[in-house]
Amino acid sequence: MHDDIMDQDSLRRGVPTVHTLWGVNTAINAGDALFALAFEQLPRLDIPGERLKRVLRLIAGSVRKVAEGQQMDLNFESSEDVDFDSYLRMVELKTAYLFMASFVGGAIAAGADEDGERRAREFSRSLGVAFQIQDDLLDILADEKMLGKDHYSDIRQGKRSLPIIKALEMLSPEDARWLKDLLSREEKEEADVKRGAEMIVECGAVEKCRKLMLEHYAVAEELIESFPNPPARKHIRELVDFLRVREL
Repeated sequence: MHDDIMDQDSLRRGVPTVHTLWGVNTAINAGDALFALAFEQLPRLDIPGERLKRVLRLIAGSVRKVAEGQQMDLNFESSEDVDFDSYLRMVELKTAYLFMASFVGGAIAAGADEDGERRAREFSRSLGVAFQIQDDLLDILADEKMLGKDHYSDIRQGKRSLPIIKALEMLSPEDARWLKDLLSREEKEEADVKRGAEMIVECGAVEKCRKLMLEHYAVAEELIESFPNPPARKHIRELVDFLRVREL
């Protein structure tokens, strides 16, 4: 809900977002309430006391990291020069830490040793980065009805998604200046937004991003094989397979 407000998205999973139906104040309040509800559930889990404390610290810390990454993403909208390393740090905070809260939290709850936690963290990081790059690509490539949210949202909001960062590196100086100017405009003509998306695809930026995405998925898949529980490996592998081919 909070993300939809900051991105000014009117759709989520093909349905109107909460703030478009009931207003920004209600959406913020509802999002805060859901955070509280999630933390209320944790003490009810059948986890030994010390492990539960570690899970609580992990999730609380992850929420803080996600907020830090989201702020970086917002700051990038007013920054002309965002490089790949800055993008990667933002994605690790904004997206990968959310995956870590789930997978590393599960590993701690199950009694994983230090090496098991480390592998869960590495897996979460690779999967989170792959997921976010894919999200960036879908914003450029996916059909709006299939995507379930506003198309070309990153261009409209002036964000520095990875396809945009790579395009600014690969375009001619003249085209890069035009795209930067488009991203900086408060109001954007639909024809210009579409032209910007076409430039990003045609210069080869999308293919570079797709390659990076698949590399991170491959690292995640390799790490799955090191997990000790065969049924868990199967379910996690199915999840990764689902995410890799998702269109929303």
